[in-house]
Amino acid sequence: MCELMSDVCVTSWFTGKPDIRNRTRSSEAYAIDRWRNCILQHDLNGIVFHDCFSDELVAEYTTDNFTFIYDDQYLSSPHKIIDYRWFLYDRHFKDTDHERLFFTDCQDVIITQNFF
Repeated sequence: MCELMSDVCVTSWFTGKPDIRNRTRSSEAYAIDRWRNCILQHDLNGIVFHDCFSDELVAEYTTDNFTFIYDDQYLSSPHKIIDYRWFLYDRHFKDTDHERLFFTDCQDVIITQNFF
């Protein structure tokens, strides 16, 4: 699926540790809805790294150009989530054939066009 896509937008949503403001995050779909809608609206490819979404939500939201990757290794990491995600991205994308990757936050970013 997304492994073969050349251009991909990437975000993460982790709930197992408090965020940098010491808040616990929600595992509900609304956490990524706006970001996902932008990806689909502009015919982009999207990957969400997560530790919390149910198999049912993942199945419902997954399309040919939108998918999820589960990861909970950060729970044993000494890094804060905001830092850990960069190690995760490096580990995951290091040996892939993606031409371009665009990393965003899923709650602070509204994508207004296909920029690839």
